Amino acid sequence: MTGGRPRRAPQRGGELEADYIIVGAGSAGATLAARLSEDPCVTVLLLEAGGPDRALELHVPAAFKKLFRSAYDWGYDTVTQPELEGRRIFWPRGKTLGGSSSLNAMMWVRGFAADYDEWAEAAGERWSWDAVLPVLRRIENVQDAVDSSLGRSGPQTVEGQRDPRPHTAAFLEAARELGYDITEANLPTGQGFSQTMVTQHRGARAST
Repeated sequence: MTGGRPRRAPQRGGELEADYIIVGAGSAGATLAARLSEDPCVTVLLLEAGGPDRALELHVPAAFKKLFRSAYDWGYDTVTQPELEGRRIFWPRGKTLGGSSSLNAMMWVRGFAADYDEWAEAAGERWSWDAVLPVLRRIENVQDAVDSSLGRSGPQTVEGQRDPRPHTAAFLEAARELGYDITEANLPTGQGFSQTMVTQHRGARAST
């Protein structure tokens, strides 16, 4: 991954030279590499232990469970947990381009605006909802956005679920009957229950 200048010639028997070396092409690594490479004066080397994300099951949302314990998963388990009666918990982590964003459940949840404001009281105003919202909007490309607070031109495609589970609809209806608000997802105002948005594009996984 390079900026605008010509690629440097390999040095000393084929060794590559780069200004920045990033280990791991998951959400953080891929984003950092993309931002750094916007500078035409630098070269960026992005390393990933796994292979490319060409397998069909990496792109079909309903197939994500098939990725667990596969060649695309590091297959970690936690250490034993005393609070869970000594059990170890399976902890899938992605081993491919996109990292864990290539095998997660694709849910896109901003969080509750009031929580950010509580963080700001402890960590400074840069964590307030008003400060974080522009960053979220720069990330998002929400399809058929219902509110101006949702980003529409960012690199991460987000959309509503095309075929939500019937159990979710039943859960939301039960919440409504109990008097809770059913809201649109990821809006800054209000508190209630909603159908989760997903990181998909035209029904296919849209990983980082």
